[in-house]
Amino acid sequence: FGIFFIFILVASKVAQLYFGNSGAYLTSLISGLADVDAITISMSKLAMEGTMSSLTATRAITLAVLTNTAIKIFYVYMFGSRRFANRIAISLGIVLTLGLAAITVM
Repeated sequence: FGIFFIFILVASKVAQLYFGNSGAYLTSLISGLADVDAITISMSKLAMEGTMSSLTATRAITLAVLTNTAIKIFYVYMFGSRRFANRIAISLGIVLTLGLAAITVM
């Protein structure tokens, strides 16, 4: 976890330096495919240091969580029964919808 955290922290700083907020969001989307803890800690640290605004950090963390949730739906369809996958897709689909709504009003 420590190496992944350092990688995400460095990638977040570099991405924001070269691409602004879009870089932070892209890093979050990619990180969310694997884990949300490292990006959550990284974005929180960058916001606390003043390197990134709290709003950008909030959006980035939310994007990582949404990506991670979407990938879980994919995993369930790949490795679970169809019936179970449909149930999970409904419940996590609601989570995704609410998360996307939250991002648009921030």
